[in-house]
Amino acid sequence: MDISVIIASWNSAAVISRAISSALAQVDVALEVIVCDDASTDSTRNLVLGFGDPRVRYVCLSSNSGPAAARNAGLRIAQGEWILILDADDYMAPDRAARLITLGIRTNSDIVVDNMFIVGPSGHVTGKLIGEVLDEKIEVLELERYIRGNILFGPPGLGYLKPILRRSFLVAHEISYPESLRNGEDYAIIVEMLSAGARFVRIKAALYYYVVHESSTSHRANSRHLENLLEFDLHVAATMPRAREQGVHIALSLHIAALRKMIAFTQMVNHLKEHDFKGFFRRAVSHPTALALFSHPFRVRMKRMIGRLPWTPTGARS
Repeated sequence: MDISVIIASWNSAAVISRAISSALAQVDVALEVIVCDDASTDSTRNLVLGFGDPRVRYVCLSSNSGPAAARNAGLRIAQGEWILILDADDYMAPDRAARLITLGIRTNSDIVVDNMFIVGPSGHVTGKLIGEVLDEKIEVLELERYIRGNILFGPPGLGYLKPILRRSFLVAHEISYPESLRNGEDYAIIVEMLSAGARFVRIKAALYYYVVHESSTSHRANSRHLENLLEFDLHVAATMPRAREQGVHIALSLHIAALRKMIAFTQMVNHLKEHDFKGFFRRAVSHPTALALFSHPFRVRMKRMIGRLPWTPTGARS
């Protein structure tokens, strides 16, 4: 089998049929579609089983455990040579899987990504995640470049891109999604793969459609989720030989500083919501640079960057 499409889902009944149909419509590949239901309370199960297609497999977690745990449930039963990650909100061009697999084989890569189109609440494409000419040129991404491409407050993060992963590499190196994470799980698994020597390429083509919903804009980052991602970064930094990876350590330090800044900002926002002005001022004194994030340009940027956070239904996940 060429590829296993893993769709992690939580209360996604309103959108998951489109994602599954998009996966089943992939051309020139033998595939399976594994829907990993993170203990949904809506009609997701009935919708998935209603497809009546032997290529669709359904697994349901016993309790809500987050996107990383849901994807790991899919990894454990996947049979494809490649793993394709598709969010329940999103959909793909029919030739995406075949083109990315072909590129992965041709370049002997273990991770392949493309750009993505952003689809607004009206259902129309509003832009691309990465503003670039889609000339189909190939970029090789190494660990330092990838981490730098995920730093908050910079250009749109490479970690938003949905990868295909060579399953044999994951198995050989015993790599899976860190289940403590509810944000940044794709970033984390790719960092682990690159640290283990994976080859990573990106094609400047957009074959993935990332859907943003109106309900998304009221949600903001959760400081605890960001703290878990910070702990992941700190672990990577502590276990990587410093002499061999100076550039990576510098990139990690920048990523860590941006996370700490964002954590302080979300905590200040929470203090204001709770009318805890003493707590707000204590946090502002200890992290004064985070105050700049209250500026209007930042709010606009964050609305774009985290308008659809992982793991809330119909795209507004938290």
